[in-house]
Amino acid sequence: MKRFTLLVSSVFVFSAFSFGQTEIRETAKEVQTMEQLATSSPAEHAKLLEFAKTHGSTIMDFPKGKEAKKLDGEVTMEQAELIDPIKMGLSILPANQYFRISGTDKMLMVKSVFILQQEMKTTK
Repeated sequence: MKRFTLLVSSVFVFSAFSFGQTEIRETAKEVQTMEQLATSSPAEHAKLLEFAKTHGSTIMDFPKGKEAKKLDGEVTMEQAELIDPIKMGLSILPANQYFRISGTDKMLMVKSVFILQQEMKTTK
């Protein structure tokens, strides 16, 4: 009986996890570029740019084993502390971007259009 319960529980957990991941991937595929967003919804584009001024990037520890060749470049700590990708001279893209912060063991993640849109929905 315990094996049956464990099997049924495993199936439900796996199914829920698989469905959730598929839904996120499908939603992410629908994300527009900033240029498309500016054309299709100028008001949404303006809100996203305003939100990015305070939520557009995050500084994190550089993960062990992360290959430098997979990074999008390098920035200074002064640039990273600006938070706003536009002020840093960077673009907001459909995918997250990762930059090494020179002279530190930290990295900067510039959030994607999708992430910013999701955070706008949940942040007041």
